[in-house]
This record gives sequence, structure tokens and C-alpha cells, in this order.
Amino acid sequence: MEAKKSVFEKVQGSIELVAIDLDAPTYLDAPVSVRESTEPEGKESVEQGLKVINAHLLWQMGITGQGTLVMGEDTGVRHTHVALASRWRGNFAPANQAWLDPAGGTTTPSDCDGHGTHTVGTMVGRSETGDTVGVAPDAQWIAAKTICTGNSTSNHIAAFQWATNPDGNPATTTDMPISINNSWYDPGTVNQCTGEYVQLFNAVEATGIAICFSAGNSGPNPSTITMPKNINTNDVNVFAMAAIDGAAYAGGNNNPIASFSSRGPSTCGGTGSLLIKPEVSAPGVNVRSAYGSGDNTYSNLDGTSMASPHVAGAIALLKQAFPSLTGHQLKMALYQTAKDLGTAGEDNNYGRGLIDVFAAYSLLATGPGFPNNPVPENGTANIQLNPSPTVAWTNPDSTTKTTVYFSTNMQSVSTMSPSAIVRAGALYTSYTHGSSLAYGTTYYWRVNVLNAANDSTIGGVWSFTTIPPPAPLAPANVVATWSGANNQVTVNWTVPTTNVNGHAITVDSSVIWMNGTQRLGKVAGTTNSFVTDGLTTGIHTFSVVKEFLLLPVLVSMQMFTQETNMLPSAICNPQLTQ
Repeated sequence: MEAKKSVFEKVQGSIELVAIDLDAPTYLDAPVSVRESTEPEGKESVEQGLKVINAHLLWQMGITGQGTLVMGEDTGVRHTHVALASRWRGNFAPANQAWLDPAGGTTTPSDCDGHGTHTVGTMVGRSETGDTVGVAPDAQWIAAKTICTGNSTSNHIAAFQWATNPDGNPATTTDMPISINNSWYDPGTVNQCTGEYVQLFNAVEATGIAICFSAGNSGPNPSTITMPKNINTNDVNVFAMAAIDGAAYAGGNNNPIASFSSRGPSTCGGTGSLLIKPEVSAPGVNVRSAYGSGDNTYSNLDGTSMASPHVAGAIALLKQAFPSLTGHQLKMALYQTAKDLGTAGEDNNYGRGLIDVFAAYSLLATGPGFPNNPVPENGTANIQLNPSPTVAWTNPDSTTKTTVYFSTNMQSVSTMSPSAIVRAGALYTSYTHGSSLAYGTTYYWRVNVLNAANDSTIGGVWSFTTIPPPAPLAPANVVATWSGANNQVTVNWTVPTTNVNGHAITVDSSVIWMNGTQRLGKVAGTTNSFVTDGLTTGIHTFSVVKEFLLLPVLVSMQMFTQETNMLPSAICNPQLTQ
């Protein structure tokens, strides 16, 4: 509202006015460091921070954020970036349900800084090559551009209000994000602890949305949480995130707090957990994600702005697994299962500690528990095929039914495709495939268990790899026959059909050599004869080398030789040698 001073003085005394505050400028929790990534474009990898919070364990269960929606409230998003383009909600719904620019009025996403692209990338980013930078890589995203031009309190309010009903239909909820990531602060708010932000955040969370905030980059002194993140309506509102060094934690450091990460306690008072800030921690140092300067650009940033989207993405994973739960309930699960870091107990550096999205899932799961003790052990190599291997496991005590998935296609198993089901509807503790398995092949399998109440627990994806193909039987009956016309030789042999273990093989080709060094030619499949002419006079040795195709490489070969007298007046008298 813009008006003369006299107008404000008049409305200030109205009994209908609940609160009044300044529409003040707000600011980005700017990264402490921005470095262009040195990683090659199009690589196939998973960023370390995603594994630090155990997101990969949910991916193995087929939980990747599919069917969920997240929102970035930031500097905007480069929606054409390779890691983000395919999952912008605007591809599937009108653009005004997927993008809001309260100040600029634009109808197509853009990023004035690069920061917003980075944070949305950490929530959902994955390129077609498998370069995974996002916690929930199958979730869709929407965004509001509020930290550029028009970075004022009123524009944040407009963004939150829009998020509660992007399609304008109060009867629908699928248009609403499950989490909203925020990396901004308002240093001019008049009454942080009881004012307009408290009312705003309470109203948004009442719709089931989880609000996530960076704690600020003003550490390491006490009570440096930036406003309005000191609000402590309950244990997870406002949900403010500290930044840790994920690489240091992965290396065994139990005190990996980033020096810049803002510390508590809350300046809004309270007792016990309400006084402690931040709430939880996540990776926020050297975090690689998509960047707004190009469609294939990535950068490594430091800041609590990098920690918060890890949490917003984790909430999307949990929402897929537990669609009936609210954002508040999902935040509580992350809060209650966080891994304690630094000084024992909840503290003003880490809050409850590092989020563990798999532990949160386990807390919320209502099934009988997880199947365990896989045989062969997960990741085992060189599994023998004679006899055909049997996979086995231990079910939780209350299990009444199991569903077993088994395939060479990891995607089919991880997404629990019906095509990968090999056992279902009864209580099983083992499975033997009905036909022979292939050599040199990785097999993926998982077991889902149910109890008598039909509560289920999704087991993890296990794997094993069979032994490489053994050598084939040697070509037999190698005979070379000479003809005087043009010094022509015909080499014949018997093509092997089994390997040395007696298992059937498919011969891909046979290569014929002369004198061990001169390659004469190659015949395909089960062809067992080769003719060549124009040979020089002399005694020559012929070799037949077998290749069989069970892998796309040469896996084994055997050489036999045949000596033939090639003098014009000599009689061909072959003698087989090995």
C-alpha cells in the first residue's frame, strides 16, 4: 500500500487492522563462494551430497519424487537447462500455473542471477546423460522470481499465496507444491517473531506445504540466523537449514559445520528445542548443480542456500512414498531422524543434525520391516552358473506375503515394473530362475514384504554379477586341403557348440590365420569352411580362432593349427597339432 503519512496514521487506529509492517526490500542469502564446475558436461554421475543424505537408497527402492511437485522462490530458473527442462510443470500445464514473476510480469521462466537455477537443480536436477545433481530427479518444479527486481515483502507474500492455488481452482491440490525452497532474508521486518511472516507461514503450512529456508551465511557467531528464520512457532516452523561440508563428513569428520553457516539460538526466545536454531543440517559446501548462465552450465557453490534445497528435495521423496502425509509431518520425520553431529545432542550449530531421508522413510513406513541378509551378498561378482544360482533372504517376522522382482534391467526392478515380478502372493524366502542365466551379466532383484494387515515395506535393490564366459571347446577336425590350381587351400573344421563347462554357446565368428601372424579372413556364425588362393610355395600353418558372442567383446578363443606341405610336387598330408 502506498499513501500519505496521514492515511497510515488514520488506519493504524482501526480495530479491523491486525498488523502493519513495512513493504521493505529483501535480499538473497548470497553464496559465500561461486566456482565454475570443472566436471565435463554430460557426465554420468551422482553428486556426493545426495549420497550423504542417503537419497540414493530411496532411488534404489523406486522412490525418485515421481508424481510430486516442488517450488523455488528465488532469482528465477533457466527452464531450458538440460538438467531441468523436461520437468518444468509448464510443459504439462499452462505456464501461469508453473511460473510467477510478481514484479516483472513475465510469462516464461528466466534467472537474473543463476542462484535460483542452482537451488532448483539441487532439488530435482538430472540430465538425459544421467548427470544427477537433484535429490528428487523425477519430481516436477514450479518457481517464483522474487529476488531480482521487486524483491520486497509483498512479492514474497504474493508468491506464497500463489503457491497455495496455482491453477485458481480451490478444489484441486495436485497443482500445489509439497515443498517451497527459500534462500532470502528480510533485515527490515518490524516484528519478526509475531508479525506478518508468522501469519503467512502458518497459513501456508496449514495447506500441507512444507516451507524450507536457508539459515543464513552470517556465522560463526551466536544468534546470527537471518530474519525471518528465527520464527519458532513449532519445532519445524520455520525449518531453517545449516550447511555442512559433505565431503568432510563422508571422509569421517563428525564436526563438518561450515564456518559461514549462521548459528542459533533463536532471537524469538522460547525453551528447549524451540530456542535452538537451526533445525537440521545438509550439505552446503562445494555443492555442484545446474547454473543459470547456460543450458549446459554447472557451478559449485558454498552457502546455506545450497543446504536448504537438499531438504526440500528430500521432502518430495517422502511425499511420493507417503502421499497422504502433510509437509509438516514429513519435516518432523526428517527432524526426528537426523544424525547428531558435533557436540552430543541438539545444538545451535547443527540443530538436530544431518538429515537422513532413508531413516525418515524407515520411521514412517508401516510395513513389517525390511528384508535382509541377501544371498548372494549385494554386489557380489563371479557368481557360478553350474548349478544355476539361487537368491535367498530373511523376511521380517510378521511377513505373510512377498513379491520378488528379478531382471537384468535395473530400471524395471527399481520402479517395480510388473514385467520384473517373478514371485508374488505367498511367503517366499528364495528364488531360482527357471532358465539358465547368462555369463558376465549383472542381475538386479528386490523383495517387497507385506504383513497380515497388508501394510508393505519396499525392500532395497540388490544385485550380483555372473562369472565371465569360460573358453569354448576347441574347434575340432581342422583339415587343410591344397589344390594345385592357383595354390588354393580350403580349410575346414567343426564348429564347437559348448564351452569347456558343457554350457551351450553361440559362435559369433571364426578367424583364419596363416603361420600365426597373417590374418587370412573371417567367417560369420557357424560357417565351417574357408577358401583362399595365390599362396606362396612352402610349408604353412593354418589356425582357426573361435569367437563367441555372449558379451559385446571377444571373451575367449582357442587356436588349433594345421601344417600342409605346399610344394607343387608334394602330397597334402595334414597332421593336426595343438
